[in-house]
This record gives sequence, structure tokens and C-alpha cells, in this order.
Amino acid sequence: MKKLALLILLLVGCVSLHAQTASKPASKKLTLTGKVVSSAGEPVIGATIVVEGSKPMIATAAGVDGSYSITLPSGSVSLTVSSIGYNSRTVPVNNRTRLDITLETEDRQIDDVVVVGYQVQKKVTLTGSVSAISGKDIVKRDAPNLSSALQGLMPGVSVVQGSGRPGADGGQITIRGIGSINSSTSPLILIDGVEGDINQVDMNSVESISALKDASAAIYGSRASNGVILVTTKRGKSETPQFTYTGYYAITAPTEMPTPVSGAEYMEYMNIAALNSGQSIRFDPAYIAEYKRYGADNWTTFDTDWKKEMLKKSSYMHRHALSISGKGNICSYYIDGSYQFQDGLIENNNFSRKTFRVNTDMNLAKWATLSVDFSAFGTSETVPSISTPEKLIGEALTYTPTLAGINRDGTWGEGLNGYNPIAILKVGGTQRNDVTGFNPKANLTVKLPYNLEFKTLFSYRYQHDNQKIVTKPYDTYTQGMLKYTYPDTTPDGKVSMYWKKNQQIQFNASFSYKNTFRENHNFSALAGVQLETLLSQSLSGSREGFFIPGYDEMGVGSKTQTSSSARDEWAMLSYYSVLNYNYKEKYLIELTGRLDGSSRFMPDNRWGFFPGGSVAYRISQEPFWQSVEKYVSSLKIRASYAHFGNQWLNDYYPFASQMNTNLWNGYFFNGEQFLGSIQEKLFNADISWETSKQANIGLDMGFLGDKLTLTVDLFNRKISDLIQVPTIPTFVVYNAPYFNIGKMQARGYDISISYRGSSKNGNWRYSFTGNFSDAKSTILEVADIADTNDITALRPGELRNAIRGWKTDGFYRDQADIDASPAFNNDKTNLKPGDVKYRDKDGNGVIDYNDVYTLGDGSPRYLYSLTANISWKNFDLSVFIQGVGERMKRYNGAGIVPFDNGRSMFESQTDYWREDNLNAKFPRLSINNKNNYYSSDVWVKNAGYVRLKNVSLSYRIPKKVISKLRLQSARVYVTGQNLFTLSDAFEGFDPEGNNSYGSEFYPIMRVFTVGLDLRF
Repeated sequence: MKKLALLILLLVGCVSLHAQTASKPASKKLTLTGKVVSSAGEPVIGATIVVEGSKPMIATAAGVDGSYSITLPSGSVSLTVSSIGYNSRTVPVNNRTRLDITLETEDRQIDDVVVVGYQVQKKVTLTGSVSAISGKDIVKRDAPNLSSALQGLMPGVSVVQGSGRPGADGGQITIRGIGSINSSTSPLILIDGVEGDINQVDMNSVESISALKDASAAIYGSRASNGVILVTTKRGKSETPQFTYTGYYAITAPTEMPTPVSGAEYMEYMNIAALNSGQSIRFDPAYIAEYKRYGADNWTTFDTDWKKEMLKKSSYMHRHALSISGKGNICSYYIDGSYQFQDGLIENNNFSRKTFRVNTDMNLAKWATLSVDFSAFGTSETVPSISTPEKLIGEALTYTPTLAGINRDGTWGEGLNGYNPIAILKVGGTQRNDVTGFNPKANLTVKLPYNLEFKTLFSYRYQHDNQKIVTKPYDTYTQGMLKYTYPDTTPDGKVSMYWKKNQQIQFNASFSYKNTFRENHNFSALAGVQLETLLSQSLSGSREGFFIPGYDEMGVGSKTQTSSSARDEWAMLSYYSVLNYNYKEKYLIELTGRLDGSSRFMPDNRWGFFPGGSVAYRISQEPFWQSVEKYVSSLKIRASYAHFGNQWLNDYYPFASQMNTNLWNGYFFNGEQFLGSIQEKLFNADISWETSKQANIGLDMGFLGDKLTLTVDLFNRKISDLIQVPTIPTFVVYNAPYFNIGKMQARGYDISISYRGSSKNGNWRYSFTGNFSDAKSTILEVADIADTNDITALRPGELRNAIRGWKTDGFYRDQADIDASPAFNNDKTNLKPGDVKYRDKDGNGVIDYNDVYTLGDGSPRYLYSLTANISWKNFDLSVFIQGVGERMKRYNGAGIVPFDNGRSMFESQTDYWREDNLNAKFPRLSINNKNNYYSSDVWVKNAGYVRLKNVSLSYRIPKKVISKLRLQSARVYVTGQNLFTLSDAFEGFDPEGNNSYGSEFYPIMRVFTVGLDLRF
């Protein structure tokens, strides 16, 4: 609290000083003239010129030649110049009578400089593969979180949204394929230089995001084997306070949902399946006829529409964000706060997030700057307690309609042996997951003699997770009689609580040097040290026996209370350096090195050195290039090579033996039970880093004055010393330890092409960007396979996420076809026409595990996207199309098997084989027919897709309208997300989502948004 109070005092002082500086009155007036032009020298027609802080507002507009004239007070006066499609500029007048102003097109600033490891570089001097986007690209999406908003914006960066569940709908980010088996495959994410959760950053806070994909990430050493995402947040820029408000309201609904059959259809199809399986029919045809005629009475007969009872047709979300920023001679500040709420597809399911950020910069002296930042967040998720939202949604779609849901007297029906999903959803209790965190950070920069600069950073990151699960039993009835109490294991109710606290400290100190020798030799160097520590503590407990409604604290329970706790610590010490040299910004070289020491390994293996280097040649800077510069305005070739490490296991002590201590492992003495310990896991003290060697060659080209740009990169990653758990003999009772065994490779390409332009009068502005990338991850060496018949096991030469199974030749046509064809283990006892016919790969007349094929890659392959931004006067249209060329999915469970585990079936599954439907999509209906549901190309489908991901149309309200409200700008917009999809995936299943198992998933949501942006 003392740190927070100090931060607030600094901020108040900063704002107060700024206000005093900005409010000095002026007495005399003068006339100022000038021109507003673009960076290309063309006049910016209609540009708005406003005197900062004037009341009433003093403003004018540029004419057809860009010229303007404005009368303004004398003294310390500044002008803010803005125009649609350009970045605004605030320029002090300084008593001048003429002031010409150049505006850069939107997003041009991000093209000029890029944030990279521990520094900022000009884009033209980059030697590595770096993709960068501005915050303006992100906020157009209106995505529920920052990770999913990144999808398709940067080549080589894969973002997969697997779920539409509120709070769990973030994107899974990988850069250039998968580079490990047991270690983390996610990139390092740094928020203003400090590791953090990208989804806890409000999108309006983002200034820019960079993705380091090759040796450009090498300065982060072992932390960067999967690439680095650098998020830079906004800071104060305007000389007068700027206030902004952004808010929207959205309606959400599933993109895809399978449709279950009705109760009468279910009974008819079940009878067909029973007869096909040599069994008696399950339902009397006379009963079905009566059922169709009179319907269900919800007492003895039921036609429960589980989908209607449990799922909403649509839900909603809304978000609001406020910010204030400013800049004075002494300090600058940026403050923002946001609130977001998402309602779920089912009852008792919602998510909210609050964020707060303060970024301040203070000029302590001409040679010293202090930046003090503070960020905080809080999330709260509510879900049902007895079951998960994913499972309940699956049950709403697959539960048998003839089961009792709600009796006609309003009591709960017995469902399936007392398990009633409707009752669980509505009265079975709730689970609340609350997460809060904050991160104060201070950064001191001191300019020293001889072009030296010293920087130091201190960060304290705190996060507290609090989970409370209240389980409430319910009673089910059959024809008015009590049948079950569920859950029967906790008939008196149960409360479980989980508490976890993480404290992460980071300290950096570095010296840098930058100088130019003999005008053309540009040299810079940086060397630093970084220390990170993490302390994680957790406590959990539970208690049963709650007889007083509404009192669900553990102290009120009447039965035995259980508890457990855990503590983990981790630390890393690093030394890093980088050298940059270029000659005339034409020949460029960068060398990096990092020495990391990790507490995850024993002292002899604790330290790892990870070097890297890159070179580039700007051919277009050569004199001979002038002859073609009109057409090919820029050309740069790049090459890089670097070593990385990886040690990010879920285990903080992978080298140590693990003991399990509890009563179960204990003993009795004199009638009293004592704790006991057993060794659970063997240890390997020699475990060390996974190592990765990454090479990249790249090409950057610009055409027609860089209106058209092209970037191409080819990469190859070779990973060795993979951390794996080998197979050990079955008579060994301990779990195997980790070993460094195995190798893999990831290689592919990234391509980005863009074009931007405008009409001569400036009314039309447009830009188009296409991104294309692919990464193929292959296993080279792997630990021994325990079961050679396990088709999911990793194998040398196979894809990292290979989907394996049998190829088929359709369905058996008749008995003669069965007799003439091979079968599994040559067993044809239960085969009938309409069953799946498998291909005999090795031609030995028997279908077995030697006939398995690799059917495709389960990882997203051949990623592509197209972004089009078109503006006409005050209207802006943005269209984003995104797709995946190949992502194989193995559908199973209720997703493909009618009546799986007593479930119902979907309407799409009615396209089954029968004599009048020989070209069916699915085999004949049957019960417990193992032959038809092996992993095969019948059930493994390419879930690649092309999707109209986002369309946004906005209108900027004219200045003459909003000036009466003292607004600087106002924008209204409508946005659609996940609007239309083309795919060969199974009907009812979104190809992007993790929903290949039909009885447990949360669908991806389609979103329609109406929003408002204000600046004043």
C-alpha cells in the first residue's frame, strides 16, 4: 500500500505540474499561416488545425492546396493537427508566424521504428525476422481479449481460439510451429519489458506489438526458444490532457451447433440400430405411434428438449474503457481503466474483467528520466460446480430425449440414474474463480558522458487466485416418488476452496553505448544483467455437511475438514549483451549472447550460453540501384542464426526425487494412524536444457515508393536434448524421471505482402495486407515407444501432431464383398453390408496395425489472412478474412457415434448407409460396433477453413457537429465477428474449436457489436 500511495502522489504531482504548464493565459493575438502536407509532400485537404486548450475552441481547416491561416493568442501555444487516415501531431508555435506541418499516414510510425530486445531500432536497420503491428490494428477487432485479436495479423504467428467459453476464449499462440514435446511451446510474452499475461492487458492500452521470430529473440536466451511477443503500452504524448472513452455492446451466438433428433426419431433410429446389431427392438412401434400422436405427458413419458431447457439462443457482452493522457515539460502520464462483462451460453456462467494502468515519465534532470508504472487487473468467472460448462453443453445436445428432465409437477426428473444436467445447471451449486493481480514497476534511465547510458528496472508482480466450489445436492423424482439424491457421495453438500499466491520479482541493469564514427560507421552496444525470482504458495481445503441454506462457509460444515498446501520457488540469473554495427545503414550486423542460470537444474548443468548473430545487406542503397529505384524502391536481404534453450516444464524440480506424504501411505500404531511417505518418482540429476538451433534467411522488398511491400522468410529450427520421460519396465513401481533424449525439427516460411494508397484529393484511402505462413514440425528421434500398437505415440520421421489411422475403401456393398475383402484380425463374424471397409496397406490379407497410415497433421498448416481497410471521407470499412489450409481432426465419441454411451444422435448422422442410401456419409446404424469406429479417414477430416473473421464499418462524426459538445472526435461503429465459414469439417462443429468430441465442448461464438469512441 505504501508503494501504491507513493505512486499516486507522484501521479498527482505530475498532473498538477502539467495543468499549471498548460493553463497559462495569453493576452495578445497573432496570425499564423502555413501548409499541411503528407510525408509524400502532397497537400492534406481538410486537415483540422486546433489551438490546444482554447475555450471556446479556436480551429480552422486546410484548403485544397493544404494551406491554412489561423488567429491565435500569443505566448506558449500549441496546435493539434489531424486528418482522417493520418497520425495527429501536436506542435508548439513558439511565436512563429509561419508553420508548415507534415503528417504521416496512420501506422507509418510503427513502420519507422520497432521495439526489439531491450531496445528500439529503425525498421530499415533490422537484421532479424520481426513482425510489428500498431494498437490501431488491434482495436478494430473488438475481440474479447488481446490474444484472440492477434489472429492473422502477423505472419508466422499462429493463434487458435479453441473455445467460446467466457474467460477461456483466448487464443493459443505459437510462433513458427511446435518446438518441444514436454516443455512449453508458447512464446515469451513481455509487457513493457516484464513477463505477463497478454489477456490481462486492455486492448486500448496497446501502442504496438512486436513478434521476434528468429535470432532477433536470441538476447532473451533460454526464455525465447519459442519466440517472443513484446507488448508496448501507451504513454503520454499530447501537450494538453486528452480524454477518451470507448464502449460497445455485443450480442453473441454460436457459429455452429449440432441439432439433436426428436424423441420419436430417436426411438425409431434406436430400433434400427438394435435390429442391425442382432438385438431386439428397444421401443414398441405402437408405443412410438402413440407417442407421436399424443406427445409426452412429462410424468410417465418424456420428450425432453435438453437443448432448449439448458442453452440460450444468444448471450451478450459489453465493455467500457476510459483514459486520460498528457505531457508537460517535466512529466507525462497515461492512465486508463476498463471493465468487461461476458454472459455465457448457459445459466450460471459469466465472466468479468477489470483493468487499470498508470504510466508516468518524469524528467528528473536533463540527464535522468524516471518512469513509474502501475498496472492491476481483476477477473471473476462463475460456472456450475458439479459439472463443467463444456460437459453440460455437450449433454444438452446429446442426452436422450426420452429421459426425464422436469416432471410436470415441477420436480426434477431422474435423468440418467439421478444425473440430471438441467438440475445441475440450475440448482447444483456454483464455482467461482477470482484472480487479482498488480504490477508496480520503476525504470530509471541516466545519460552518462562518452555516449553511455545506464538503465535499471525493478518490477514486482503479484497474483492471487481464489477458487470456491459450492456443491449442492438435489432430489429427483419418478411419478411423485423420491428416486435419487445426487451427488450421492456428498448428500449433505460440500464446500471446497483453493487459494494460490504468486510473487515474481524482476531486476534489470544495463549499460549501453551508441556512436557514429567518420560519419558512416554506426556502432552500438548493450550489456546487462537480469535476475528473476518466483515464489508460489497454495492452500486448499474442503468440508461436507451443510444443513443451513445460504451458509456455505467451511466453518459452518459439520463433517471432517480436509486441507493441503504447497510451496514452489524458482530463480534465474542472466547476463546478456548485444552489438550492432552498420555502414551507411547499408551493411548491417548484429551479435548477441546470453548466459542463463536456472534453479531447475543441478549446479553442474545450471548454466547455458546462447549466442546469436544476424546480417543484412540493403542492396537498394547502392548507387547502381538508382536506375530501378522508381519501380523497386527498396531491397534488403537478411540471414540469421542463433542458439536457444528451453526449461519450461510444469515441474519446478525436474532433477529431484518426488515423495508423497499422506495418511494413505501411513501406518497404524497402538490404534492411531500416522502419516507415511513413499517415493513416487525416480530422479535424474543430469537433466539439463533443451537446445534449439535456428536459422533464417529473409528478403524485404518495396515497390513504387514502398507503396507495395513484400517480406519473405524461410526458417529451420532443429531442437535436440528434448526433455522426455522414457519407458521403464512394468515391474518398476516408481514413475520414470526426466531425461534429455530426442530431437525434432520445425521448418517453414512466412510471407507478407501489403499495398497502401489514396486518391489524389485524399477522399479515398485504402490498404491491403496478405499474410501467408506454414510450419512443419517433425520428430527426428524419440524415447522408446511403450506400445507399438499405440497409434498416438510419437515416432521418428512422423509429424509432431500426426493424426494416424486406417484408410478405407468405402463401405461393404454386400456379403460377397465382405467375403472377398480383408478384415480386422481376419474376424468377419459381425461384419455386415454398410460396415467400414479398411484398406490392406501391406497386402497380407489381414487388417492390423501394420496397415496404419499418417492421415495428416493435427497442427494448423498453411495459415493465411487478408486485411482490407478502405476509407471514404468520414467512413471506414475494415474486412478481415482468415483461414487455415489444413488441420486434421479426429472426431470421436458422440460427435460421430450415434447412441454412444447411451446418448442420442444428431440430425447430420441420419445420412447413414442403407439399401436406399448406398452413397451415405456414415456407416450403417448399430450398437457397440467396434469395427466402424476405428481411427480412419471416415472420421479424420480436414478442418481447414476460410472465415470472414471480422467486418467493421465506422463513421467519424464531423467536427462541426461535435465541437458544440466540446469533443475533439467521435466515432460510431458496427462490427461482426466470425460471420461466415467454409469448411469440410463435420456439420455442427466449428472447424477452429476444440470440439471433435461431441459430448464435451463450448462452441465458438459469432459476435455482433455496436460501439462508440469519444475523444475530448
